[in-house]
Order: sequence, then structure tokens, then C-alpha cells
Amino acid sequence: MKKIFSFALVAAIVAACSSEPHYVINGKIEGADSVMFLLQKREAGVMVDLDSAMAYKGSFKMKGGSVIYPEMVLLSVRDSRMRTQFFLENAEITITGKLDSLYGAVISGSKTHDEYSGFVKTIDDLSEQ
Repeated sequence: MKKIFSFALVAAIVAACSSEPHYVINGKIEGADSVMFLLQKREAGVMVDLDSAMAYKGSFKMKGGSVIYPEMVLLSVRDSRMRTQFFLENAEITITGKLDSLYGAVISGSKTHDEYSGFVKTIDDLSEQ
């Protein structure tokens, strides 16, 4: 009985330690087979690579550590001008779209990006009026 309790206690501690906040990006980009995607951010005027993933039949996944606060990042295709921007935060973020129009990809799972998109839409609506 003591061994079972000890094992359960160790398992609980390991589970608690591994539940540190992190981000996961799941991508499904039509037309992107064997395409290298880069997760980048701008620091002091220079683009810095945070992560990369090779798409297989349009799908890719990136996992990273904890993000202190939401920040605007770029998902771009290596050696290309194709890209889209979104807010990266500790969440499971899904990006879906087409390779030839990556700038119009749909981003879901990021609360900050949803709020930003709502703000941009409001500004666009006001500009039209």
C-alpha cells in the first residue's frame, strides 16, 4: 500500500511540474507540402527565429515554452515573402488557410488575437463611415 501511495505522490508531482504554461501552434495550410514554416518576431529591427516546422501534406505543429505576455509574431515560409501575423500566447493556437494567400489565414485559439481582430474590424467599420 505504501508503494502505491508513493508512486501516486511521485506521479502527481511530475504532472504538476509538467503543467507549466506553454504554446502550441497547429497549422493546416492547403498547398504546403514539404514547406518549412518559421515562427519569427522582430527584436531591435531584426527578425529573430523562435521556432520552425516542416509541413507534411499541409500540416505542421510547433510547441514552445512559456510566453511571459502576448506578443505579435510572424508565421512565414522560409525563403519567401509569404507570411501572416498573429498574437502568440500560452494557448493552443490553430492556423488554417492556403499557402498562396497565407496573409488571410484564419487564426483561432488566441484570446488576444481575437480581441485585436475585433479592434481592427471596428476601426475599419469606422473608417468606412
